[in-house]
Amino acid sequence: MKTLLTIIMTIYISCLTPELAAQNTSKWEFGVAAGLGRTYYDRNYYEDSRKFKDDGGGYISHFKSNYVWGTGLWVERHINARFSGLLQFAYHQTDILPDVFSQWYDSGFWYARETHHHARAESGIRWYINPRSKFKLFIEAKAGIEKFLTVTEHPFYEEKLIIRDAFGYDLVLPVASATAGIKWRRFALAADYGQDILGARRDDPEKFGPLPEKAEIKTKRITVKATFTIFK
Repeated sequence: MKTLLTIIMTIYISCLTPELAAQNTSKWEFGVAAGLGRTYYDRNYYEDSRKFKDDGGGYISHFKSNYVWGTGLWVERHINARFSGLLQFAYHQTDILPDVFSQWYDSGFWYARETHHHARAESGIRWYINPRSKFKLFIEAKAGIEKFLTVTEHPFYEEKLIIRDAFGYDLVLPVASATAGIKWRRFALAADYGQDILGARRDDPEKFGPLPEKAEIKTKRITVKATFTIFK
């Protein structure tokens, strides 16, 4: 009986310790974030266009952006010393070679560069691996939605052109991400990996001429992100 009570007390104290440590941690934190990375695209052609996938003729299946940079706001709600809930809002823009995404090969010659603009909202949970340390290691998982806002084309000798329909691809997609990082006081540095849960589909090839067959694009994003806590 004495052994059983010892075991129960040990378990109780081990569960209570994170709660006691959390008393020195603010329940709410609000901050800003900035990141830099790259996006990778996988395009799948389907129905009758599948036979052209590897036959050349401009059917590009895999490509990547030049860079991606973004900024955002986040809110963290500490549950205890080890776990917290997250809510994040972000804007990011992607610099990409003209017409690779859309496959409008008759216009790329006139464009110096192409920029895609996105907005994203995600929520998830963060786990602090060593909450008592001065340098806290953490991992987090999030899910949410991403909205394709606009495309900005930058011609060589004309004013910029704004495109709002994402070349016929879906504008809103579910996304997910995973992050690992280190936090020191109000600062944190992390590596973030995100991807589309569903692909963006284009189902109206007649709108864009004979080349852009029906297709689906899935993206993966790798970003290095820095955050700063403003209020806590």
